[in-house]
Amino acid sequence: MEESKAVAIPQRHKMCCDICMLLDSENKKMKFHLYDEGYGADEQKYVCDDCVEGIKDIRKKCNQKVDNPSHKILDSWIPWFAKEVPGLVEAFKKQLE
Repeated sequence: MEESKAVAIPQRHKMCCDICMLLDSENKKMKFHLYDEGYGADEQKYVCDDCVEGIKDIRKKCNQKVDNPSHKILDSWIPWFAKEVPGLVEAFKKQLE
């Protein structure tokens, strides 16, 4: 039996979005926002600009719902990152039925 040792692959990214898991190596033009500062660079947590805009949109819709509780603005809402995860859009649509 031949023995071989595992080789560690170097990490190619520095930042990863904690919501949609976008890596900074996949999209060089994407802006990342630091939301939780850790003691070291590995412990810091980031959110991409698309997810920040998605969260702002949720906040706006929630404020509209609070102003008018009978508003149906959130009845057919599906998260912006659902299309990236296989089967998640179908799961949300099933939940809405």
